[in-house]
Amino acid sequence: LNAVVMILQQASQTRVPDAGDLDLVDYVEALRESVFECYSGILQGLSAGKKAHLFTPYAAHAIAFVEFLAEQTASD
Repeated sequence: LNAVVMILQQASQTRVPDAGDLDLVDYVEALRESVFECYSGILQGLSAGKKAHLFTPYAAHAIAFVEFLAEQTASD
C-alpha cells in the first residue's frame, strides 16, 4: 500500500505550467482522474476487507488532493 500511495502522491502533484499546451492539459486531467479513481478503489477494497484503518496514514494527502480538485473545478 505504501508504494502505491507514494506513486499516487507524486502523480497528484503534477501541474500544468503552460495552459496553452492542450495536450499536456488533457494528460494532466486524465492523470488526476486516474489518481482519484485509484484512491477510490483502494478505499473500497480496504473497506470490503474490513481493513480501512490501514489507509489512515494516507488520508490527509488524499483529502488535500480532493480539496485541490474542488478548487480547480471552482476556478474553471
